[in-house]
Amino acid sequence: MKTKFDPTLLAFLCDALQKPLPKKEHGLYASVLRHAAREGWVSFADIEDILCETDPRLYRIDLRSLSEAFQIPERAFFPRPRMKDTQVFGAQGFMAADAAALLIALRRFGFSVEAQPLVDLVMPQIKAQVSLTEAELSVFWYRQEKDRFAGLMVQADGPRPQSLDARKFTTETGYQIEIQIDQDGNPWTLTVLRPKRVRTKVA
Repeated sequence: MKTKFDPTLLAFLCDALQKPLPKKEHGLYASVLRHAAREGWVSFADIEDILCETDPRLYRIDLRSLSEAFQIPERAFFPRPRMKDTQVFGAQGFMAADAAALLIALRRFGFSVEAQPLVDLVMPQIKAQVSLTEAELSVFWYRQEKDRFAGLMVQADGPRPQSLDARKFTTETGYQIEIQIDQDGNPWTLTVLRPKRVRTKVA
């Protein structure tokens, strides 16, 4: 994961963290899991459905900017064409394991995103592999480290502001948040600490 985020993305994350958790949708995640099990990948629309069900504050987040910040590759997926076909239409998305890693990363930021169902789906394949990507490693270790992630801090990409004010608060789920804000009200840094009962040192 990068330590410097696009300012627009950082502002979205900071704003979402300060909102109360709204009523969640139901029944969307199961559909995504069926698709992922069948196809091996998860579309952008599927990710939005998961966010709607587990943490609607993240709905409409820029997934392309998010995947770049988390260094998780997006891909184009196409149905296998027939030999006589001359064109085919696809969709943007993530390999299932990469999608799980993206959800895990969002959870580390203090959001109520639930990654476990997708983690459980891809774990048999990951356990069978000899070599793993960084994203697959985060999935592999998720169950044992779910509530023991180190704290994190990211900042906006750009020159340091001349003056900063700090805003501190605790989310409904116990995450302790500190946002440093510049003179124009834009977030400069975001620091997230896990709930006290499971806190470890900041990375």
